[in-house]
Amino acid sequence: MWMILRFLKTSKQQTGALLLAASFPNATYLGLPVLKQVIGPETTATVLQYDFFACTPILLTLGIILAHYYGSSKLEVHPIRELVKIPALWAVSLGIGLNLLNIPQAEILHTALSTLAAAVVPLMLIVLGMSIRWRSLHLRYMRLLAPVTAITLIIVPMSVYSMGRLIGLESDLSIMVTLVGAMPTMVFGIVICERYQLDGELYAAAVTLTTIMSLITLPLWFQWLSS
Repeated sequence: MWMILRFLKTSKQQTGALLLAASFPNATYLGLPVLKQVIGPETTATVLQYDFFACTPILLTLGIILAHYYGSSKLEVHPIRELVKIPALWAVSLGIGLNLLNIPQAEILHTALSTLAAAVVPLMLIVLGMSIRWRSLHLRYMRLLAPVTAITLIIVPMSVYSMGRLIGLESDLSIMVTLVGAMPTMVFGIVICERYQLDGELYAAAVTLTTIMSLITLPLWFQWLSS
């Protein structure tokens, strides 16, 4: 995306927004419900690890530094401090730690957490729907959004699939991570754009367009991977 932007006339705020939009997928908010529905509940662990141990640490370190550099905000940058503020990251780390230590889960705790978890997917889809800003789609943005869409929905998943083949991932796991990589632009980036004064409207347009186009590309990826 950075190489493409060298040939396009963009402001500094637009450059930062587009770099974020092309780099981070909507792994949890859309990836979790989609994979859980089409493959099964066993995908939950893979999606959470992909997001919280790969995407999130990079987003809240390198991503924050990029947003600060290209934005006009005067806020101080503390990537590590931002990273440790995420409750979900602590929760996933705690769960994996207990699992590695072979500590059994109490039945009463399992029942309580399962009840709470039942509401997660609907809430994620509601948040995703509310984040789509139809009025942000302007024709003047299309020359900037076209490469974002191609990178997010085609180049990134193809790269993930190729890397999975290279390191010898099992077939089922390769399908999971490729589908997560094929998700549209993440929603949380809107918050980062507003905080560091990047072009939030352009980023919202990227979220909207890639989410719409993913309704076409995700089924195609799933069909191709399954065959």
